[in-house]
Amino acid sequence: MHSVPVSPKFQVVLPKTVRENLNLRPGQKMQVVEYDGRIELIPEKDIKELRDFLIGINTSFEREKDRTRILEIHQPGSLNSLMNLKRYTLLIH
Repeated sequence: MHSVPVSPKFQVVLPKTVRENLNLRPGQKMQVVEYDGRIELIPEKDIKELRDFLIGINTSFEREKDRTRILEIHQPGSLNSLMNLKRYTLLIH
């Protein structure tokens, strides 16, 4: 654990070991969260860094019934619209 002073402008310098361990860059944005009497700094990641992070995730599971909706879609150009309604299940992600 490191101890750092707060400047008169309420600025702090993150220790070099912390910056290196988290691969922080100058100008990088941080989320500041006040939680349970403490301050947490969460580095924002560039969207490019999140590419492919879900590769290999298991998507074969059944959804709960409250997570699906039934949609009725009209087929255009039909004479009797009531006879040509089709039912589709839309999965909400």
